[in-house]
Amino acid sequence: MKGGEMINSIINLTIDHYERYLYMYLDKERNLASRLMKLRFSIRTEGLKFCCFSSWDFVPENICLTALGLKYIDPRKDIIGIPIVDLACFAGLIRLYDLPEATKGYQMFKEFALTRIPSILDIPEGLPPKIFFLGRVLQCFLSARFRITNKPEQARQIFSEGQAYLEKNYINMVI
Repeated sequence: MKGGEMINSIINLTIDHYERYLYMYLDKERNLASRLMKLRFSIRTEGLKFCCFSSWDFVPENICLTALGLKYIDPRKDIIGIPIVDLACFAGLIRLYDLPEATKGYQMFKEFALTRIPSILDIPEGLPPKIFFLGRVLQCFLSARFRITNKPEQARQIFSEGQAYLEKNYINMVI
């Protein structure tokens, strides 16, 4: 149940960010409002059997590479879920931060999220891309929110990317 709960909380957080922080600046016509509501019905989580460590709050400044391996320095109390969301958010951030090899890194994270994680957690076919793109929408909305006042043009661009993920990957798909 924890995996499904995490997915539902990500959907709710995405909608909440749109309603509280974004639409009044970036979507005054509220064109995305009805599409966002469809998220609640577009991802069926009852097929999720397993979950594991997951914190969609990974950002480059919270991850350190040491001689002993990767260290995450900002743990959250709710760290159980489906790590496809984490990989989607982090993959988007490495491009946004324009880190070295960002395009290659994005593809590596996406490939791992869509092939290895589903086999490890026995995630039903067709569901991993929906979860990945949900993570991308969340990351876009969070990033847009924190750039509205100091980088409004970049916020619009990032919001548009999130909108494109919604339109391309959710509107006509129910899994």
